[in-house]
Amino acid sequence: MIEIGLIQLGVGTIGRELLSQVRRLGLNEKISFKWLGIFRSQAALIDSGGLEQTKIDAFIQGAKFPEVVENFTHSDLLKKIFREFGGTTLLVDVTASDQTQQYFELALEHGAGVVSANKIPFSSALTNFESMMDSNGYLYRPVR
Repeated sequence: MIEIGLIQLGVGTIGRELLSQVRRLGLNEKISFKWLGIFRSQAALIDSGGLEQTKIDAFIQGAKFPEVVENFTHSDLLKKIFREFGGTTLLVDVTASDQTQQYFELALEHGAGVVSANKIPFSSALTNFESMMDSNGYLYRPVR
């Protein structure tokens, strides 16, 4: 079975639908998804061992409990997840933020994939987009 670690930016309407669809896909015998992090604009819930569904649901509803991190930098928490998980990881952006490109770059630098429903980072200055490409024009950087 293939295990994929997921880090999700955004828990609005699209984010909640993504969670629902991944739950259904999680019933597949060939692939399993493990939620490593869920980020709202002012709070995050992370666990490189995998988040419990009940905690994810409570977090989305705005609950505060000891595992919810506030007053953080996204980059620091993302680096922690990438360091600790070590498996195949996808960063999924379902926000409408113009601030997520830096997290795409960080994910790519750590060998993670990036999936985005958010068009804003890709409509900024061309130099920003090109900074995520390797010398062959691919959107990734090899893991160092």
